[in-house]
Amino acid sequence: MKFLRKNWPYLVIISFAFFVRFYKLSQVPSALYYDEIDLGYQIRSYQQTGKDYRGELTPFYARSFNTDKTPLPIWFSLVFSNLSSTPEVQVRTGTAVAGVLVTIMAMGITCLLFSNYSTTLITGLVFASSPWLIHFSRLAFEAQFALLGMFAFLYCFLTWQKTNKTNFLYLSALTLGL
Repeated sequence: MKFLRKNWPYLVIISFAFFVRFYKLSQVPSALYYDEIDLGYQIRSYQQTGKDYRGELTPFYARSFNTDKTPLPIWFSLVFSNLSSTPEVQVRTGTAVAGVLVTIMAMGITCLLFSNYSTTLITGLVFASSPWLIHFSRLAFEAQFALLGMFAFLYCFLTWQKTNKTNFLYLSALTLGL
């Protein structure tokens, strides 16, 4: 209870970020973009065969219709794809969760850099309500995952600098590699 009393503004911002990214996720935007359709095919193929839809198993990239793609959106969306039967929600949920995590990471980085309560709250509000971030976290694009990876790296690296715990240095290298 003490945790909730002390951190309720952060929880309100995170809840707002969650709401904005998930409200009518299957209806807005109105149709799937071709990258989202490709992601849906990849998810279905990994669920049924354990390989991408071209029959290959590569942990570092996934073959697409016309390019090689990073696998992070596929892995992230695979986790959440069984939560809904609607194709739009299956494909977009991973990116929406990544958008909420970007907001949390931005607040964490701000807290590590400035140790200021109001600056952290303002950063959270900006990231939770930014139209650009909302737009890209409602579509299954790789941009949201690139931003999440960069913020996860920065958070782990700054935590390592403050605490000198080598686990955070290794984790920062891992997240930067992703």
